[in-house]
Amino acid sequence: MKIYLVRHGETFDNVSGFIAGHLPGKLTETGRKQSHNAGLDLMNTQIDKVYCSDLARARETFEEIQNICKFDCEIEYTDMIRERFFGEYEGFYQKEFKWTKADVMAFRNPINGESCTDLLARAQDFLTEVKNSK
Repeated sequence: MKIYLVRHGETFDNVSGFIAGHLPGKLTETGRKQSHNAGLDLMNTQIDKVYCSDLARARETFEEIQNICKFDCEIEYTDMIRERFFGEYEGFYQKEFKWTKADVMAFRNPINGESCTDLLARAQDFLTEVKNSK
């Protein structure tokens, strides 16, 4: 089994330093071009199933890819491959914080958010689910 991973294209949130996490986000023109280029890279690739995050920025990225590739397969939108949930940091701009060492450590385990360990466990659960679905 081969798995191809594509991250969403650049968003306005990426450019502005907005901490989006599970918020939807919207692709910039550069992000749309990146997505288009990913489609060109995948154009002649046999794909049996597509898993896509249910967040708008990921869906928009996939739509750009699909416009080129026209994959004829099942597409599953899932929250299991969303970006990390940053808890109380979400919805703020990075520049709003004076990042001390304590802040950086808190960002690793955000209040009411998802730690890096939690994120890795979620990713592993997803990959196990994909593997077991074959």
